[in-house]
Amino acid sequence: MGRYKLKKIGKKILTITLVVILMYSLVVGIVSAVIPTINVDPESPTPQSTVKFTSEIDDQNVQEVRLLFQECNANTGICHERKNLSMSEISEGTYETSVAMEFGDTTYIQYSINVKTSGGWMEYLEGTKKNLNTQQNDGNGTPGFEFIIFISAAIFIISLIYKRRR
Repeated sequence: MGRYKLKKIGKKILTITLVVILMYSLVVGIVSAVIPTINVDPESPTPQSTVKFTSEIDDQNVQEVRLLFQECNANTGICHERKNLSMSEISEGTYETSVAMEFGDTTYIQYSINVKTSGGWMEYLEGTKKNLNTQQNDGNGTPGFEFIIFISAAIFIISLIYKRRR
């Protein structure tokens, strides 16, 4: 009688273990099916420029994709109002939107992707930060004050050489 009970308990444990493993694999498969990737163009945006976001999502049940976007200043610790922008499907599983940044004091941007499927809304890449290229261009490529100093030094050296030869 003891063996029979052990066999019965062993079969129950085996059945429960198989059910748990099966449910785990289903949950992991469902959760890992929708992990979007996102590309930012240009890679080093500048303040007050236009940035294009392209996201690839490998899920057949996508109903809507939205970009949550925010401009922030690391020096002051202030982030401007968060924007909730719709992304358009440009090809199968590829979504895109462009954002015109408004503020000149922005040092980094923060973004995430919201994906609506038959299971509801899920937020991905939450709080992803990208630093901006905030270095100022030193000029417009035309000669400036440095050129005047160079010409003055050249004239001075030529005049010294000319005086020595006399």
